[in-house]
Amino acid sequence: VSAVEEGRRIYDNILKVIQFLISCNVGEVVVLLLATLFAPAIAGLFGISDITMIQVLLPIHILWINLVTDTFPALALAFDPANKDIMNRTMDNLIKGDKMSETFKDNWAIPDLAFYMILTGENTGELGNMLEKVGEYYLKEEKNLVGQIKTFIEPAMILFLAVAVGFIVISVLVPMFGMYQTVAAG
Repeated sequence: VSAVEEGRRIYDNILKVIQFLISCNVGEVVVLLLATLFAPAIAGLFGISDITMIQVLLPIHILWINLVTDTFPALALAFDPANKDIMNRTMDNLIKGDKMSETFKDNWAIPDLAFYMILTGENTGELGNMLEKVGEYYLKEEKNLVGQIKTFIEPAMILFLAVAVGFIVISVLVPMFGMYQTVAAG
């Protein structure tokens, strides 16, 4: 029961974080878009004829804005305590006498296959056995999915790290060659 309660709390918190980040980042995109669109007008106000001289926002500025505006509120939402009625959503329907299948119908947490297996278990009088089979099936499904994710993530991480290291090496070497050419020419 505590695992289900924790799962529901985590799901609710993920929804809160996603809603917050989408709304917050839309505002940031609008700011960047407006700053880019009005850069020529701002250049004219300050008498700058060459618009390439204006740097609206550097990448470090954008990262700083994201860090300051998103990190702490998102963390606060992620660790938000559970609502008091989080476990009562389904339990109230069961206490009223509704069937388990009716309670779980159109529920985000119950896949269609599990719903129909519960429905079959209720209709045949073998609900306990059917719930065990549902649990076994989804345990195997979870193990297979984790294995598939691991086989995809490992090469992707190696590729990402190779690109990152290559970028750092190029970032160090290009200025060195530029300095070498300047010293050799001078």
